[in-house]
Amino acid sequence: MNSVLVTCGLSNSKLHGKLAGLSLSQQVDQIILVRKKPLHGEKITNVNPPAWIGRFTLLFEIWRFLCLLCYGYRYRVQLFVGIQAQMHGAAAVIAAALLGAKSALWLIGSDLLIYSEQGPLAPIIRYSIRRSETVFVMGEFSRQVVNELCGRSRRVFVQQVACYQETMSTVGLMDKKWEMLFVGNLVEVKAPLAAVKIFSKVHQAMPSARFCIIGDGNLMDEVVKEVERRELTPYIDILGRVHDPLSYVGASRLLVIPSKSEGLPSVLIEAATLGVPVVASSVGEITSLAIECPGIKTSPSGDINSFVESSLTLLLDENAYCKSSNAILNFGIRYAEQWSAEKQKTVWEKAFFLDH
Repeated sequence: MNSVLVTCGLSNSKLHGKLAGLSLSQQVDQIILVRKKPLHGEKITNVNPPAWIGRFTLLFEIWRFLCLLCYGYRYRVQLFVGIQAQMHGAAAVIAAALLGAKSALWLIGSDLLIYSEQGPLAPIIRYSIRRSETVFVMGEFSRQVVNELCGRSRRVFVQQVACYQETMSTVGLMDKKWEMLFVGNLVEVKAPLAAVKIFSKVHQAMPSARFCIIGDGNLMDEVVKEVERRELTPYIDILGRVHDPLSYVGASRLLVIPSKSEGLPSVLIEAATLGVPVVASSVGEITSLAIECPGIKTSPSGDINSFVESSLTLLLDENAYCKSSNAILNFGIRYAEQWSAEKQKTVWEKAFFLDH
């Protein structure tokens, strides 16, 4: 297999982690990457739209689909990969079907738990999952959801982001700037407004506590207004997008993930490698990880009081915090060992070269 055509969204850092194993495979000579912005990396050939097309969703989707067909035909691409089902995956699967090629979807939690069940695109996403020859998921929980949704099991592989982080150690409490941190797109599924409510209740118990919000999205204005309404502006830093989110994770005592849906969030793994305990919604792969790791405390999504109780238990009890910090650091070390780029390459090759 010489060329693989990939289309996706994602930040550059996340995409590097998802393509690491594919880049290492000797079975792949070229990765043709169709997305809005270029990604520099081994074997990657970037196909990017003019800026004016990238600004308009409909124009971009038309441009993307035509590029998939054009480059797929020109390079005789045998495998189309869509990372996330909406709409990257649907475009890849349909283009592959038209050209008689294989297709693969790499799904996230929202693909399975939200977008495949509701909304105008749900039928298209379900069709894409059923039509794709191979599906990658982030863990056993998602594999079960795919089986229930599509009645398929043989071609579903657990595949996770390769961990590149070299330094894995806890950051001393004296060096912490924030008590709690939210990192993510400021969109409905990530529930940033719930994070503000959690911060507010923690602040009532810890008046000197400081909080941080990193990310951008269509809920930014609402988040700012909610912070102002609760008179928390002096205590919450809203930083938008940042270049190196890892340093902000390390400077925080707790990471909060109040999402309505998740697969396996990259920021959770980043927190683990720095020994930062996590308080998260019991959704997706987080549910099973919390059983494995005492450093991940879970609560039902939307249960603000439960989030606050778990957060205060860790913030007010240094012994409990240290135990949780050590537990999640050990989990991060195990994850990095299990999901190296070499391990990811093994899964890619098993899916496409060794399993037929």
